[in-house]
Amino acid sequence: MHDWFAPIDTPTERKLILKLDGLIIVFVFLAYWAKVLHSSATSTAYMTRCPVNYFLPAADLIWGVLTLAQYKASNVTRLYALRFFVGTLGGFFFSAVEWYLGS
Repeated sequence: MHDWFAPIDTPTERKLILKLDGLIIVFVFLAYWAKVLHSSATSTAYMTRCPVNYFLPAADLIWGVLTLAQYKASNVTRLYALRFFVGTLGGFFFSAVEWYLGS
């Protein structure tokens, strides 16, 4: 088992370590979000046939309908087909969240 603090750390040092860890975590989260936002914006910059403000909500709506339709699958082949499309459309969810947060 790993201890977070050394046994000789004072309460002041432990407080400083927690503050530094918190700042580092927040910085890494924001830097990663900005990096992924940048890379997804670059990859979708040339999408002109279907605007993203129509495509992402439609993908989320179809994803929800197909997710609910899985309970009616009468055989395993139909379930696999539905799961394929649910997985494909579910992949757009992360991009949609980033688009919503960035708007």
